[in-house]
Amino acid sequence: MERMVAAKRANWTPDVRDGTVNAESAEADWVRLARSGDRAAFAQLVRKHESTVLRVARRLLMDAHDAQDAAQDVFVRLYDHLDRFDERRPLTPWLYRITVNVCRTHARKRARRTAAESDAARETVQHRIVSGATEAADWLERGLSRLSQRERTALVLRDLEGLTAREAGKAMRCAPVTVRTLAARARLKLKQLHDAEQRGLDE
Repeated sequence: MERMVAAKRANWTPDVRDGTVNAESAEADWVRLARSGDRAAFAQLVRKHESTVLRVARRLLMDAHDAQDAAQDVFVRLYDHLDRFDERRPLTPWLYRITVNVCRTHARKRARRTAAESDAARETVQHRIVSGATEAADWLERGLSRLSQRERTALVLRDLEGLTAREAGKAMRCAPVTVRTLAARARLKLKQLHDAEQRGLDE
């Protein structure tokens, strides 16, 4: 990933293991250096956050290849707009917002490309709300595929990523109460799917 959005590493790397530079100040240093054109510092930012961005993109887009493309776009956008970021604030909430916006754009483009998107092969979604069994993961994937884009986004950010309603609202550009409503609606649909499948097993 970092080879796609950054050049090779340089010699400078903050030592985050001793007490002089903690993780937050190291990230702020990377942001300042990347803003001035230091590609090695930007590579550090990519390395730190790429797993989170890819995980969220996979859950929102339900396709590994689309998620990879979206993640590249997220970091390109991050690099292009670093001058707007206040390095005194944590980078992760801002990255969530960029990821949600990029995935929304990719979802619209994909919907225009094909009406058969729901039949495409999807990567098994990793999850936190249910146990790690393959059967449970498959059930969650089926459930996520039945949600609207906004419901899926709210559920992923709230229940899978652990964001507060306020944090998720900032990422989605909507009020916290809207996030809670969408997440509740999504949970209800997942419960209805579960109940329907249980009834099918019992018959």
